[in-house]
Amino acid sequence: MFSTRFLSAFALLSLLGVNASEGSGQNSRFFKRQNTDCISPDPQNTIADRINAILNAPNAAGVSVKLCPNTEYLILSPLKFGQPKQEIITLGFPSPTMNMTSRAIIKVGGPVANGEGHTIAIDGTCPTCDGVALRYVQIDGDRDDAPPTKGGANIEMGGDNEGQIIEGVRSFNPRSWSCLHLAEGPLSCSGALIQNNDIGPCGQDSFQQWADGISLSCKNSIVRNNYITGATDGGIVIFGSPGSHVYNNTIECKGVRTNNLDEDRTRTNRANRPCS
Repeated sequence: MFSTRFLSAFALLSLLGVNASEGSGQNSRFFKRQNTDCISPDPQNTIADRINAILNAPNAAGVSVKLCPNTEYLILSPLKFGQPKQEIITLGFPSPTMNMTSRAIIKVGGPVANGEGHTIAIDGTCPTCDGVALRYVQIDGDRDDAPPTKGGANIEMGGDNEGQIIEGVRSFNPRSWSCLHLAEGPLSCSGALIQNNDIGPCGQDSFQQWADGISLSCKNSIVRNNYITGATDGGIVIFGSPGSHVYNNTIECKGVRTNNLDEDRTRTNRANRPCS
């Protein structure tokens, strides 16, 4: 016998665009009550609010938000992780039968005026964002030929957290200064894993309109097997990040390819040189 309370909860999930059925999921580190359907992109003017309602609901630790393959999500404000071990991912990934071009596209679409406005697609810097993961999606900053906008990177992760993951992500065309930024927080960001991402183009060649590919300020992290192309400032920029390892990355700019084999960031503070 169904109770009125159950029906009300089911109706709320339906309004948010979430399937109320249960699934085991592919990765046991995430919330066991994963939905098996993807979030609808329509109506577009509510997509960020609907996803943020899921990520910031009570007891939402470990929830997996699945986006639809071959679908664009135009967001008017950042998507904000809210609790530990949450995940944003394209439905069906990772899979050897899925083409990487079918990853869902999250497109920055909020207003910009007088050089200020919406720049961040994904925000994983909340104080309870340990272990959150951004996996197998595409992030389009939608800058095109516009001048840079003051604000954060396409992807802003890190802060007072540890064990975050960014993998299988394409990030390009940021409105501001970087395609992907791991922030240090109160010097406590630790143990991030950034791997198998394709980054760029980032920024423009014009004076002071540049942007980094990956900007790392998080200790004891791993940055590996990433492909960065068209970063007009640093391909991979390392701000301190003691104990981190940056290796097996390929940085290509203006037809010149550089292979980063291994860098141990245990003591030194140094940034990769710009592409120019």
